[in-house]
Parts: sequence; C-alpha cells; structure tokens
Amino acid sequence: MITSRDLDYIETKLIKQGKKVLNYPLIELAEWINKEYCVNVINIHYDYIQNNRPRLGIIFEFRTDERKFYDSDYNYDHNKQKAIAEKFSELVSLKEKEPKNIFKCFKKDVPSKYNIKNIFIAFSAFEPIAKEEANNRIPEEKVQELKNKLNNNDLWKIARSFSSTTFFFYTDEQVKEYSNNESMKIFEEAYYNLIKPYDEFNYIKKDSFHLNIDSKENFDNNFSSNWYYYYK
Repeated sequence: MITSRDLDYIETKLIKQGKKVLNYPLIELAEWINKEYCVNVINIHYDYIQNNRPRLGIIFEFRTDERKFYDSDYNYDHNKQKAIAEKFSELVSLKEKEPKNIFKCFKKDVPSKYNIKNIFIAFSAFEPIAKEEANNRIPEEKVQELKNKLNNNDLWKIARSFSSTTFFFYTDEQVKEYSNNESMKIFEEAYYNLIKPYDEFNYIKKDSFHLNIDSKENFDNNFSSNWYYYYK
C-alpha cells in the first residue's frame, strides 16, 4: 500500500467505513496478530507479486504499529514474517480439514483460494495514506484562495506532495525570518482549517500539525526549478 489509489488502501478504507469485513481465515489471523504483538490490524490483503508469488499484506491502522515489524536495519523483521506465515498456513489447513456437509459431499473438491507456498509477508499502515488522501482531496483552487487570503507578498507558492505541504517564500533570508516568528503559527492554523474537512478518519490533530517551509531561491538554485528533482 503506497498511495490512496492502491487496491489494498481502497479495501481497507471500506473496512474503516464499516462497508466491508474480513472473512476466515484472515479475520482469525488479524485477531491472532493483535493479541500476539499488541497491535491493531485493520485489514489483511492477499494477492500475488512477481513470479506469481503469493503475498499477504498486513495493514495496521497506525505507523507506530507498523514500525514494530521492522528490524534494526529498517528491513521487515524476518522472525515475525515467519511466525505470521506459519500461523496463516495453520489456519488455511484447519479450514481445508473441516468436515463437509452432506451437500458438499456430492461436489468436487475446490482448491483452496490461498496459496501458502513461499508466501511473502508485507507490512503497511493506513493512517499515513489517509492523511495523504485528505491533503490531495483539497481542490487546488481552494489552496490558491487560501494563499490570496493570507495576502503575504513574501509567499511565493503553497505546494503539496503526498501528506506534506510546503510554504515557499522567495528567499532563504525570508525562510529564516518566518521560521522564528509567529506568522508560521497563523499559516499552520489556516491550512489546518482548510484540510480538516477532508480528514475523514480524524487522523490530523491540531497539536501535532505542521507545515514545511522552504524558498524559491533554494528550489531554483539547488533543484534547477524542477519539481521532480525537488521531491525525488
């Protein structure tokens, strides 16, 4: 799950909205992970990646839970991946061994929908992508209206990228000036009031909300006035 357009994000959003639920064995696996690791899994998405390898995407609500599943080198924790894969295999096997009712006895066996051989376990979090979606849902004309309303001649541009927003002033000197005065608090409150109606799941909190600040001078001189280089 990388952007709000990804299938697993859309599926998880439906779960958060109460429009979709997990079924066996995914719901049992989610409950086991929650209990075993004291976290909050809200969705588990099964699909395939390169070379037709099965993948199980464990989607937590918050980034703080996701980080518990990385090792000290910021790679996925192999031991936790292995434990989850083994538990999933166990749950799939239990389902396949369930007694068949009289009607199913007359039907041919249907292969399991889950391939567990060499399954890859991935981890992600819903909250950061939901914040990104909230920011991207603001119409550009409303961002421009806010810039006009602030009526600050030092402000060159308000630029958005994923969940972050940067207020660009014209010069590096202006960046230093605004970094050390009360004006940024006014700007942050104004942008917070703009984004909040698009924050469907109430993840954006006023006490922790902040804007980035930069200059057109830096953008022009160090990134060749190119947005691709700047956000790369």
